Amino acid sequence: MSTALDFLGSSDFDMTSLTSLTRRRAKKKIDPYNPDRVVDDWSDPELLSFGGFVSSQISTEQTDAVRSQLITTVQIVVPNPAVDIAKGDRITDGTHVWSVTGIPTHDMNPFTSWQPTLVVDVEEVNG
Repeated sequence: MSTALDFLGSSDFDMTSLTSLTRRRAKKKIDPYNPDRVVDDWSDPELLSFGGFVSSQISTEQTDAVRSQLITTVQIVVPNPAVDIAKGDRITDGTHVWSVTGIPTHDMNPFTSWQPTLVVDVEEVNG
């Protein structure tokens, strides 16, 4: 019986044209206005480099009398499902800074439990 790994020829999901991405995770600090509360500190975030690709872009423009806002939603697909990305993180490719808006999902084959990728929903807001 053949599996998907037999067709790929190796144990990792080989993608040859990945974009270099960096995950930024805020450190925590005590809120200066409320010492009983902890808030995100983006001044010196924890960094993690990884490769992935941007897929499924959707842009929506929201305009009112005061301002115009462009919201771009994309999915980032990472061939390593073990990459540590969580809701609230930020991801950058050097040009864009996206905020992780949902819980990243691990694609999984229901017959073999093979998990080839991690899929991350992110958005960038301009305006």
